[in-house]
Amino acid sequence: MAKAKDAETEAERRLAEASKRYGAEHPRMIVAESDLRSARESSRKTIDSVVTSITREYEVAKATERSSALQLEKAQAEIQNMGRKEFQLASLERDVQTNRQLYDLFLNRFKETSAAGDLQSTIARVVDTAVVPGGPVRPNQSRIIGIALVIGLVLSMMLAMLLERLDNTVRTTSDVDEKLGAALLGILPWVRGRHKKYEIQRAFLTDTNHQFTEAIRTLRTGILMSALDNPQKVVMVTSSVPEEGKTSVAMNIAFSLAQVKRTCLVDADMRRPTIAKILGLEANAPGLSQLVAGTEPPAKCIYEYEQSKLHYIPSGAVPPNPLELLSSKRFSDVLKKLEETFEVIVIDTPPVQLVSDAVIIAGVANALVYVVRADSTPYQVAKGGLELVKKGKAHLLGVVLNQLDVEKAERYYGYGKYITYGGKYARYKRYGYSSGGKKQRAY
Repeated sequence: MAKAKDAETEAERRLAEASKRYGAEHPRMIVAESDLRSARESSRKTIDSVVTSITREYEVAKATERSSALQLEKAQAEIQNMGRKEFQLASLERDVQTNRQLYDLFLNRFKETSAAGDLQSTIARVVDTAVVPGGPVRPNQSRIIGIALVIGLVLSMMLAMLLERLDNTVRTTSDVDEKLGAALLGILPWVRGRHKKYEIQRAFLTDTNHQFTEAIRTLRTGILMSALDNPQKVVMVTSSVPEEGKTSVAMNIAFSLAQVKRTCLVDADMRRPTIAKILGLEANAPGLSQLVAGTEPPAKCIYEYEQSKLHYIPSGAVPPNPLELLSSKRFSDVLKKLEETFEVIVIDTPPVQLVSDAVIIAGVANALVYVVRADSTPYQVAKGGLELVKKGKAHLLGVVLNQLDVEKAERYYGYGKYITYGGKYARYKRYGYSSGGKKQRAY
């Protein structure tokens, strides 16, 4: 991989030198561009080969683990069986000893009876007077119910402890620091209630008095405070895998920043663009891809949302290879031009663990907001994604713990988070439209 990367770097250097001397149609420029494409294709094939090798080793390790687990279970079953047989042997030995004592006792009684055979003996005698019992001797229902309750309670506790240890997701705010080794920028509660489609992506505008909106304001404050000494104009928002809510977080942060600064939201998730549809644009509306390619002027690619002061750039037509578009110099030039017009640029990027687009964008962004879905994303996946994206120059502002069920967190982990709301403090657990509505997780 190092050789392939060096070859790609050398091809880029030759192309840069050729671009300074020759025009775009010059044969040497065409040869340099062809060499660069070949070097990038070689790098991609090398990476695919390494990924395939690692995947194969991982599958072999999984098979070995399953085989070892089966052998362990078999050995444990044999040990338990030996224990039962030892118990049965001890019981049989006790029976033999008891039978031997009874035999000796009967033998002595037989000899006594034989010696006194000519004497009359009492056939029977009254030992005690029979009485009618007040109730059944067995079964003792009260005792059985009590034992069943105790056993059920113990099993429930053991099951809860087992599930707790097997859960490897990020569940609480302390997990962000302990498992991910990153600072917590803020939390967003798990919204309850009935919502229209895409309403959560515009919640900052439509639900101005909700505590979800207050949580977004807290995130905005954290972003602005981090930029006091070093202004961070380009803020990228990403996550490890899909369905963690990064687009909703990016849009609501952009809406909130637009209230205090001239802000532009850029949809760089060309693998799965959604911002245009959410904000009411046609799917084929001009956007980032046309702006970078130079086929459309900025005036046709930058839109203003009528319900807010926010400007936004949709993804535009999806190119055949978005990674090449985002890693081009023209994309960096477009961001520089946008920085001259806007005070803050918020970029919605693809998930880190699926494609390399976010890693490329991290090389040109100033700040990074990383979204992790509570009780969903394994911390190993989130930590791996953080390590990948931190290779760029973007400064990690912190992790946003999204869709946190605060009621569950208070009930099981013993803490409650508060946010400022209307000049007072209100618990997140009060958040929601109705007590009977369904929980919405798709944001």
